[in-house]
Amino acid sequence: ALQMPTGRGRDLQRDMRNLVDEAARVITQAFEDEEYSQRKENLTQEFRREREHLISTLNDRSREEGFLLQPTPAGLALVPHIDGKPMTDEEMAAITTTEREKLTQTRENLEADLKQVFNQVRSRERLVYERIQQMDQEIVRFALEFLIQEIKEKYDSITQVGDYLDEVESDMAENVDMFRAKPQEGQNPTHVTLPVSPNHTLRRYEVHVIVDNSETNGAPVVVEVNPTHNNLLGRVDKEAQFGALQADLTMIRPGSLHRANGGYLIIRIEEILRNAPAWEGLKRSLKERKIIIEELSERMGFLTTKGLTPEPIPLDVKTILIGNATLYHTLYMYDPDFVELFKVKAEFDSTMERTEGNIKDYAAFICTLCNKEQLLHMDRAGVTKLVEHSSRLAEDQTKLSTRFAEISDIIREASYWAKKNDASCI
Repeated sequence: ALQMPTGRGRDLQRDMRNLVDEAARVITQAFEDEEYSQRKENLTQEFRREREHLISTLNDRSREEGFLLQPTPAGLALVPHIDGKPMTDEEMAAITTTEREKLTQTRENLEADLKQVFNQVRSRERLVYERIQQMDQEIVRFALEFLIQEIKEKYDSITQVGDYLDEVESDMAENVDMFRAKPQEGQNPTHVTLPVSPNHTLRRYEVHVIVDNSETNGAPVVVEVNPTHNNLLGRVDKEAQFGALQADLTMIRPGSLHRANGGYLIIRIEEILRNAPAWEGLKRSLKERKIIIEELSERMGFLTTKGLTPEPIPLDVKTILIGNATLYHTLYMYDPDFVELFKVKAEFDSTMERTEGNIKDYAAFICTLCNKEQLLHMDRAGVTKLVEHSSRLAEDQTKLSTRFAEISDIIREASYWAKKNDASCI
């Protein structure tokens, strides 16, 4: 999980796609080079010569001691012979007990030597395989060196990106086969298709931007109207492939906590209390100061299909719960976590003083609403009547009501009737 400056996440995503495409092309060309093929052929030829020499030496010795080495589906077998021809069952039955015991002893000695030769061959084969792997990794690292360094320099101020690119380079070197070009069905082996798409096997190198604040001015402010567990903490989608559910990093979906990270999250308390897992998940995230995406069914103890476990993301958010006093006092009395996490209580009064300044603010509010919703504007007499009505709602001639939703409805209705009467203003 990388935290990037605003807008740089999309840049890194694009740069990594270009890196994968270019790496696939360059690495595939390197493996098709004649020099690489010759070096690989030299290693395998040397191994074949050593193997043939070991087996030939053992075969000559076996012949001298009365046995032939014959290939079988299970490997090489020792068969007694006469004049270079394997002995038949009749010939074996005709020999004396002493000769049979001697053959048995000789076979046991030769089988021990044969086992030792096999071990030497396997050891040498493993060594050749490791040398070829090492050669492949050196080729990949050499091909990637410039490409990786170019991106590192672009993001040199972000240490995490450099560490991530080092891991990408190591992983590409360890998974060389993903970059080998393979002929498709019915395709000439000399014409191959490069695996340059970020889908399928190379999707592991995709950068998935789950939150993009490049269009956000200032800190993000997120209002979550449906605070379910998944909507708050995110989820990992799955897709069916060959009858099984699979997931990769591009299927990680963010929650409102991710989008509000570094800013503000606003939730109506009655909505989140209807969903107990969401309420517990929110409190856990705020206490731990990190967002953990996990299967809800897995957390509740049910069996789930194997999926991803994304790295927890550090959380720095101001969470605002909106609700009435009854719910506040209920949570205060019965939920210890609520008292610990939500320490600041802000109450909004339903009235304010009827001063000249507040009356001017009232007029400004009316003007703003009319501009925003394209309503007819209100003349001086209309504003006066509305201020009087506001005092009536407050039930005090020295107060004004702050129940702006009701005031807004009156303005909307008045504008409707004024338009009906073809008036130029309210």
